[in-house]
Amino acid sequence: MGLPFDTRYGNGDPISPEVIDLIQRTYDDHTLREPWQSGDLMLIDNIRTAHSREPFTGHREILVAMSDPITTAALN
Repeated sequence: MGLPFDTRYGNGDPISPEVIDLIQRTYDDHTLREPWQSGDLMLIDNIRTAHSREPFTGHREILVAMSDPITTAALN
């Protein structure tokens, strides 16, 4: 895409282009794509799922809600 980015490990060392390519290939290999239909709802667990979006054209409405993680034991 030609967008600049600076990717580093937690200690500040740069991540090599080879490792970045491996990570991107891994994401591509495990990406699930579903065609959207009117009325669809998406729920994402930010802890367990990496997510992004691909280019989109047309009208859409996005509503966002966030919460703290809870355990099933807390629901009883």
